[in-house]
Amino acid sequence: MLSIQTACLDLIHYSTKELKKTNPSLDLEDISVEAALSKSFHKILQLQLEPVWHQLSSKTRQLVADLKTLRTILVSLTQYDCITFYNIVSSLRKAENAIRNSGWLLLPSFDTLYLQAKIRVFGESDQDEPELEENPKWTALGDVLKEVRDEDKEKREEERCRVLIVAENERTCNQIKEFLDVGARNLLMRLFKKVFLKKQSNKNNEKEETVSNPRLIVHPLQVIADPFALTKLLYTYKPDTIIMYDADLSFVRQVEVYQATNCEIPVRVYFMIYNGSSEEQSYLTTLRREKEAYEMLIKEKATMVVPEEREGRTELNQDLMRDPRKASEQLGWGSSAGTRQGGGPEATEQPLVVVDMREFRSELPALIHRRGMDIYPITIEIGDYILTPNICVERKSLSDLIGSLQSGRLYNQAQAMCRYYSKPILLIEFEHGKPFALRGQYFFSSDSSYKTQDITARLQLLTLHFPKLKIIWSPSPYATAEIFEELKKKRPLLTLHFPKLKIIWSPSPYATAEIFEELKA
Repeated sequence: MLSIQTACLDLIHYSTKELKKTNPSLDLEDISVEAALSKSFHKILQLQLEPVWHQLSSKTRQLVADLKTLRTILVSLTQYDCITFYNIVSSLRKAENAIRNSGWLLLPSFDTLYLQAKIRVFGESDQDEPELEENPKWTALGDVLKEVRDEDKEKREEERCRVLIVAENERTCNQIKEFLDVGARNLLMRLFKKVFLKKQSNKNNEKEETVSNPRLIVHPLQVIADPFALTKLLYTYKPDTIIMYDADLSFVRQVEVYQATNCEIPVRVYFMIYNGSSEEQSYLTTLRREKEAYEMLIKEKATMVVPEEREGRTELNQDLMRDPRKASEQLGWGSSAGTRQGGGPEATEQPLVVVDMREFRSELPALIHRRGMDIYPITIEIGDYILTPNICVERKSLSDLIGSLQSGRLYNQAQAMCRYYSKPILLIEFEHGKPFALRGQYFFSSDSSYKTQDITARLQLLTLHFPKLKIIWSPSPYATAEIFEELKKKRPLLTLHFPKLKIIWSPSPYATAEIFEELKA
């Protein structure tokens, strides 16, 4: 296993080196082999590259996907059995994977990885019987459960230990349950016949000593359907022996809180980590990052100057006070109440912007509301924003613009806007803090094949086909909100009237059924 881990780390080092070489203008100093061991590595990498994802070449995107694949191989080495791991590695040697691969499949390190994975299953000598290598964690788990079982022999039934085993995912949990039921050798032979012989036979299996315990639960660390399932299990089952098959720092903190709230239960926790492995390094890296985060928080709080009213201790904190009025009323744009001396100023209508429901994933609707304009959320078939009865706006981010131009979707959207509105607008919005330009150092990848001339040429064709379509360039969402405010000035206000809509008040569901019968009559 050590040689497989070394080969996999070499492949990760090659991929990170190629990623930095292909994108010299990107800040990728934090992308290293040590960072790739953490669970959140792929999310951090995606978060860092997401603003410029449309500017990266296909090779860069493939390198990012390859890093995710290599990390999956590294994690599978310590989590799964030798047959499952060999099946994962051998599936990468297919022709379609070699074609779209970034090059690491042709390196000697991958040959070493594949050969060692094969030796773990078939052995070095050619024999009819496979030499299946047992997972060392299974042996350690069996020893721990035997120790618990020996202690329970001297206790009564109600005093016996409650054991909780936590693993990374549901697949690992199922494998642990099968190991506890049939034993390591029988489980591996069953998997071998299922994968290589395409059949599974339960006959002629040697009887193997198993470690069964009726007061034992195996549970995954993360459950997609219920993220708090493991926390609920802790407080309902109340185990006194916890075995962490896969170490997770967040669950360790949950166990600490559980022990603090249940002091009468002496909890024993077993960590199962390979010594000197990437699994151990990943756990230590997570510990170090947590320590650095707390130290930085303590340091910042010690030097932070916070006024007393800003801490929310008094009623003078403006940030914590909520005004029940609308934004337009707070700025004095709405109708004001009359006075005894003449009725006060004349009531004015409030600016209204109709916003597509899908646009609420961005921050622009909130910025529009902050500028005193009321927003009306609804699903719009044509456009994203309706400012006036004649002005319809289709907002495009830079990545969405490129994708729409390539697929031809923008042509259909422009055609629909020009058909139903006299003043259709295409708003191209850049991200805040990013260069407000299409040319220059626009594409970060050195081997990018997509040129900025393609974007400008397609935009020119779009304006030639639709002369009514106006294009507005916005450097950020904040500037877009200002542009919308200027477009609404001295123009007819957008109003929503439904004269044919009738409102019926029903006291109960039974009355509603009677009303429906009368309406049908």
